[in-house]
Amino acid sequence: MPATLTHSDTRVHAPYADADAPAHAARVARAWTVLEAVPDPEIPVVSIRDLGILREVAVADDGALEIVITPTYSGCPAMAEIAEDIGRALDRAELGPWKIRTVLAPAWTTDWITAEGRDKLRAYGIAPPARCADHGVQARPLRF
Repeated sequence: MPATLTHSDTRVHAPYADADAPAHAARVARAWTVLEAVPDPEIPVVSIRDLGILREVAVADDGALEIVITPTYSGCPAMAEIAEDIGRALDRAELGPWKIRTVLAPAWTTDWITAEGRDKLRAYGIAPPARCADHGVQARPLRF
């Protein structure tokens, strides 16, 4: 079952109203930009977006930003710290209210590491893993 850390009292997971779509789209785009700067606590040269941990940013009917994250493995001890870092970044940018949902399925795959993330890992001295798709295996996209 997904864990939810909320900054507001609501937990509605519904699409936002069409009349507010432009404002919500701008807020979501700004959140993606802000969260791009949140580093992975274990490998700080890459962001949570670079690693594919940050999966989705959306606005629910209640107006809260919903941030979906997936750990690199189900027992990852850094997920609490990542959630706190996300919350601090969103609060600094005055993008609240927000909620964070951790999704375990589909499981994270190295295919979700961005090309920029792979370059950053390489420059840091870590050989990025080969993409599964390069071996005939395809990662499943996140679907709600």
